[in-house]
Amino acid sequence: MTTNLSIPDPVPAKSKTRQLEVLLPGIEAALIQGHGHHVIHEHIKNTVGLDLTFRTYKITLHRIRKRRDESNAKTVQRPTVPSVAKVTAPVAGSASPNSSPQVFEYDVKASVADFFS
Repeated sequence: MTTNLSIPDPVPAKSKTRQLEVLLPGIEAALIQGHGHHVIHEHIKNTVGLDLTFRTYKITLHRIRKRRDESNAKTVQRPTVPSVAKVTAPVAGSASPNSSPQVFEYDVKASVADFFS
């Protein structure tokens, strides 16, 4: 049974991992179209000629995606957290609306134990 998948022939590469990495966009497109991993694996094995067991296909695919996701996570800008935060609170025991609130400063990056000690 031949399946019409949009997975191109891989660029000649030194390793099977690299060949599967080149095929990854086509694999993900086939998954989005609703094809299962077993069908995609058979297509790669029979049509593309990449000889992998299904288990090796799945493990290698997982490793490629993990490495890709980790490298994408490193390029994302993380928001900076200030090291000192200011908290404004009303003065305890003061019912007067004219009294000025107290301002507390604490080091956000310090441990919780230091904050409550």
